Amino acid sequence: MKKYVSLGLLLLFGCQQQQVKQPQLVVTNYTEVDLEPFAVMSESSPFYLSTSDLRRLAILLNAAVEVYNLNKLERYKQNPSYDPSDVFYKPHMIDLSRYKKQLVITNNVHGEKIVHISAFTGDYKDWQINTIAIEDGGECCFQTSINLDWNRWEYFQINSEA
Repeated sequence: MKKYVSLGLLLLFGCQQQQVKQPQLVVTNYTEVDLEPFAVMSESSPFYLSTSDLRRLAILLNAAVEVYNLNKLERYKQNPSYDPSDVFYKPHMIDLSRYKKQLVITNNVHGEKIVHISAFTGDYKDWQINTIAIEDGGECCFQTSINLDWNRWEYFQINSEA
């Protein structure tokens, strides 16, 4: 089912930019997906995430990454020099397990619970306490905003290359 949802999203929301917009998808088929490692930042107070919120957040974040990866693979296949057997010429796909995630929880003007996620690879001292601001970084850094009341992501933005 997950592959069909992703394929449908790819066909509906394919884009040529680094930003993936997906305002219509509503995910209702919840399975266990890991969000670790993550930290809820102090700017989130007084908001919090329940166990159910964390489960939905993990699923939606994984769906956003999967759509990004599928879009990137499609663009990659359109390259005239595409050769699936060339192990050195493959697009960088996001492997969410390699990323640390900083979560900031807010409510929007409609009172809906929004989780802003900043994800990055690499070692940063005190990343679980201090908000990390990264300029450039390419696909080692991305941001997204997930609306937990509507079970959808608002945007998915990859940092630019240096």
